[in-house]
Amino acid sequence: MLHYTDHVRDRMKERNISQEEVETCVENPETTYPSDDDLDCKNYVHTFSNGRRIRVVVNEAKPGHKVVVTAMVQGD
Repeated sequence: MLHYTDHVRDRMKERNISQEEVETCVENPETTYPSDDDLDCKNYVHTFSNGRRIRVVVNEAKPGHKVVVTAMVQGD
């Protein structure tokens, strides 16, 4: 289960990213990699069939507890 910060909800609205897109990105990434500035965070990247590429940053400090920190559209 994903938990969403107020920050990510604001960014999702600002960037027109749906909760479904975030969940797809995290559940079905084409690539993942650790964040450079926070070892507890992981980046998930997924390209959708319409060509839109989304990156989602998730804090995974607690096992089994994923907090979505931010989400962005890449290539804009």
